[in-house]
Amino acid sequence: MKTNGVASARSGAQSADCEYVIVGAGSAGCVAAWRLLTETDARVVLLEAGSDYTSPYLKLSPGYSRLVPKGIHCTLHQTVPQVHAGNRVLEIATGRVVGGGSSVNAQVYMRGYRADYDQWGQSAGSDHWNWSALLPHFRRLEGNQKFAGEFHGSAGPLIVADPGFFCEYSRLFVKAAQALGLPFTADFNVGAPVGTGFLQFTASDGRRCSAAEAFLGRVRSNSRLRVVTRAQVNRIVFENQRAVGVEYVQGGQKHLVRCGGEVLLAAGALASPHVLMLSGIGPAGLLRRFDIPVLVDLPGVGRNLHDHAGSPLVLAGNSRGYGYFRQDRGWRLVWNLLEYALFRRGRLTTVGGEATSFHATSESSVPSVQIYCVPMIAYANTGADAVPAVDGIKLHVTLLRPHSRGSLSRWSIPIIWVTAGICTT
Repeated sequence: MKTNGVASARSGAQSADCEYVIVGAGSAGCVAAWRLLTETDARVVLLEAGSDYTSPYLKLSPGYSRLVPKGIHCTLHQTVPQVHAGNRVLEIATGRVVGGGSSVNAQVYMRGYRADYDQWGQSAGSDHWNWSALLPHFRRLEGNQKFAGEFHGSAGPLIVADPGFFCEYSRLFVKAAQALGLPFTADFNVGAPVGTGFLQFTASDGRRCSAAEAFLGRVRSNSRLRVVTRAQVNRIVFENQRAVGVEYVQGGQKHLVRCGGEVLLAAGALASPHVLMLSGIGPAGLLRRFDIPVLVDLPGVGRNLHDHAGSPLVLAGNSRGYGYFRQDRGWRLVWNLLEYALFRRGRLTTVGGEATSFHATSESSVPSVQIYCVPMIAYANTGADAVPAVDGIKLHVTLLRPHSRGSLSRWSIPIIWVTAGICTT
C-alpha cells in the first residue's frame, strides 16, 4: 500500500466519495481498513450488512454462545437436502455484525499446516502465499500473552492468550488422549498441529478480542473512515469494465457510494461470490436464469465450496462439577458473575471448551480429524433426536481435509442456498 498510488487515483476521480470501498466489515474488512488508514491518506467507506459491535454480550468470552439468542448477529444459511446426511438440511452460520465471525465465533486461535500454506503458494504460482512468507504477518498481527519468538508476536493488536479457567473435564480429556498414545503439544501454532493439549483464544481476562476491537477500533475515530452498518449490498457498479462503486440498501432506501480507487470485496466465502454474481460476474448460464446481465462469464464463481464438516458425540458424565453444566443459572450464575466482576477470574473467563486433539488415519501421518472437547451439553432439540439436558461433555469431531465440494447456485437476499453435497465423502 503506497500513498502515491492513492494520490494518483484521487486526482482522476474528484467526484468520488472515497478512494476505497470495502464490502464486509468482518475480519478481513477490518484489517484492510486499518492498514489503509494507517499507511495511506485514503478515504475509506466500510459497508456492513449487520449491526455495529456494541452489544456487551459479544465482548464477554462466553457471552455470544450462551447469552445471545440464535441468529441475532448471524446470517443462517441453509443447504439443500444432503443425501449423505439422511437428506437433512444443514445450517451454516456466518457473522452479521461488525467484526464478522471474529465477533461471534468460539475465539480459538489456530493456524493451519505449513504444507497447506506452501501448497497454496504453488497453486497460485506466487511466493507470497507460502508459510515462510505469511509467518511474519502472523507475528505482526499477534499480541500473544504467553509465547514469543520465531513463531509468535507479542506486541500486535490481536490479543491471544490462554483461557482464564480450565475445567476438570478439559484436563481429563488431555490426560486420556495421552494415555491413548497422543503426545502432549504445548503450542499448536508452529505450522504442524498434532497431538493433544490446551487451546489459546483471541480473548484475555474474560473479554473477546474481535477484529472490530483489535484492528478497526484503532482507526474508528479517523475522519477519513465512514462505517455504514445495516447496509445490504445489491451489486458492484461498473463503468467500462471498471468497478467504480457499490450500490446498497439501508433502511429501505437505495444508496450508491462511488470510489476513485478500488472496491475491496471482503464479505466472506458465501456472501462474496453472491455479490459477484449479483454484479454480473459468474457462470453466464446461471446469471441469465435470474435475468442478471452478464458482465464477465466466470464459471468458477460460486463453485468449489468446502467446509470443515463436524459432528458432535454427546456423552453423559458420572460426576458433577467437572464441567459447565447449569453454571449459567441460579446461585451458580450469581457466584460466577461476582467472581468475574470482582476479580476477573473464574468460569466467565473461558469460552467453555479449552482442550483439543488431532488424529491421523492409517493412510497418512498428517491428521485428518480434530476433536474439540466442549464440557457442556446445551442442546434444545425436540422429538426423536432430542438430547437430554444432563451433566456431561460434547466431543465435536471435525473433518480437517474434506474431499467433497459444493456450490452456490440460487439465492434470495440475504439467504444463500448451498447446493451439491458438502457432506459427501
